[in-house]
Amino acid sequence: GFWLCVIVAFGIAAITMIVAGTRTMAVDPGERDRRRGSPDDQEQWVYCQWCGKDVRAKGTKHCWDCNKCTSNFDHHCAWLNTCIGGENYGFFFFA
Repeated sequence: GFWLCVIVAFGIAAITMIVAGTRTMAVDPGERDRRRGSPDDQEQWVYCQWCGKDVRAKGTKHCWDCNKCTSNFDHHCAWLNTCIGGENYGFFFFA
């Protein structure tokens, strides 16, 4: 009864964390849609001198550990060895 429910709940939580952590590491947190939009939208883009790419000016930071720019940069996770932000923040939230 009770212990079976505890074991099943722990197993589901462990599998969810493993899958979410793997997805966080697999998904590139960087820019998804580089240089899309109208010509008026081009003002929001800047050139990163460290990684040599055009990136969105708002919310994008260069990560020195990964040596790449990440949109909506939150932090560099040493446990997962990847940047957190942009495209993989949702997966990190569940991990």
